[in-house]
This record gives sequence, structure tokens and C-alpha cells, in this order.
Amino acid sequence: NLRLSEIMYNPIGGDALEYVELVNAGDSAVKLRDAQFDRGITYRFGNVTLAAGERIVVAKNRDSFLSRYGTEGIRLSAGVFEGRLKNG
Repeated sequence: NLRLSEIMYNPIGGDALEYVELVNAGDSAVKLRDAQFDRGITYRFGNVTLAAGERIVVAKNRDSFLSRYGTEGIRLSAGVFEGRLKNG
């Protein structure tokens, strides 16, 4: 029930604005502890649980993301991902 719902690659403004968003499309909570991205980008979740319907964003650069998108209605992961998303 965990889905990759959005990928922001090659954003206007540069790679610092890249992010990926996950959504729990199921009816019950999903524990993300130690779930990870390990190809292209690298990121490991800590002790995170997503409620049904909840989304979480993993950004390349937290400050750049917050400057562009703010925090209203957005759950931003702790830390940032390493690497970069392919622009093609």
C-alpha cells in the first residue's frame, strides 16, 4: 500500500529542489523504520509511521524545499537523500 506518488526531478531552480513523495494508500498504518532508497538516491527512514492516506516527502535539500514549498500540509522527512535523480 506504500506508493511513490510524486518525483520532482530536473526542477527549475536546480537539483537542490529535487524530492520524492510517498503515500500510504492503504487503510492501516505503515511502518517505514529502516525502509530505504538504495538505487539512484540513498535514504533510510528512521522510526516513522504513516497513517492511512498520509504522505511524506524526502528532499534533496531541506532548506531549498522549505523555501520553495513551505510546510503547510506537508510532512517532511528527517534528513535528506544523497545522490540525485536522473533528469531524463
